[in-house]
Amino acid sequence: MRSHIATVVAALSLTCPLAAAAQDTSGTSPRPLASPGEWIDPQDYPAEALRQNAAGVTGVRLQIDPRGMVRKCTVVSSSGHAILDDTACLRLEQRGEFEPARDGEGNRTDSTWSTSVVWALPEAVRLPLPEEAHIEFTVDIDQTGAVTQCTVLALDLPENGPREDPCANQPDYYPATDEAGNPIPLRVRFRMELTREDAAR
Repeated sequence: MRSHIATVVAALSLTCPLAAAAQDTSGTSPRPLASPGEWIDPQDYPAEALRQNAAGVTGVRLQIDPRGMVRKCTVVSSSGHAILDDTACLRLEQRGEFEPARDGEGNRTDSTWSTSVVWALPEAVRLPLPEEAHIEFTVDIDQTGAVTQCTVLALDLPENGPREDPCANQPDYYPATDEAGNPIPLRVRFRMELTREDAAR
């Protein structure tokens, strides 16, 4: 099974909010204090649902109390997967915060608010085919392990790819030793090559 952990999408799309105070047209509906899309994020996608490649849309109705907190979450349309529906309500109850609804006299009041949570697994990410490349350089290291010189011998990289200097930020090394254990200077040659071959050969 492909791993979707890093790229899974758990997006919150809004439907029309329904306010309990709607009888009085001068009242106001509840209003989210933050972007509802931030209430559920990719890390909330249940591991079991990922293993099953489960996806769908959970429609919910939230009961908002006069403090603007979510009192209860009710699933009004199922995604087809109980674990996704349960997770949607759990996270919305934990994270949903609202400017509460007000009646015609400006008093805070109970209300309801509806939305849909879209649980979507994206298509597999495809990477471009690697271009051919050839990098070769030497590093001179003294008896203490410090780099005294780095020389680039070949740097054949794709035209549109990164062109970082392989000699930049060379670290120090443990000293090389001879057979008697004495530190000695050393030159190390690095070769890195990327080629594309016909798999049928």
